[in-house]
Amino acid sequence: MTRPYTRVGDDGRTYSPFARARVDKDDPCIAFLGDLDEAEAWLGLASAALVERQATRDLAELVDWAQELLFRLGFHLAGRAGCVSREDVESVERAIDRLGSELGAAGFVLHGGALAPAALAVARAVVRRAERSLVACLKSGGAPADNAALGLALLNRLSDLLYVLELAAARRLGAELRPVRTC
Repeated sequence: MTRPYTRVGDDGRTYSPFARARVDKDDPCIAFLGDLDEAEAWLGLASAALVERQATRDLAELVDWAQELLFRLGFHLAGRAGCVSREDVESVERAIDRLGSELGAAGFVLHGGALAPAALAVARAVVRRAERSLVACLKSGGAPADNAALGLALLNRLSDLLYVLELAAARRLGAELRPVRTC
């Protein structure tokens, strides 16, 4: 491995694939990329926990696919044509429908009970944050708006998928789904 450090970010600036220039590290588009990175990391943790059990290996494959979609979305928004498509959004919807059919009704639940569902809950929250970060990036003029509609739709569906995955993982692992008491 070559040395992993470059020192070029020591001044608080980094390269933005959106601006194709160096920007401050607190730039809204860099925050968006950071949110994607964090979501991908949480999905990696969830996948590692899911793959350990036979009953949840198919869920681990879905998590790995969601993780790949987040990477591809970043490339898409940075201007690489063809990295994601409307078909990806529709594929996520089909996955939600398949998993949802095994779950039945579910409202608000307290997250936890087992490592994989808890990691999926965090990943979902981070994907929701990435949605907000993408809007901020767009408002700053830092990303091309023509790629954004698809990106926003994909992030929205992925967060829904992660919620359904959390519930499915909890059920298959025998973790208690504790409903939130309404007030």
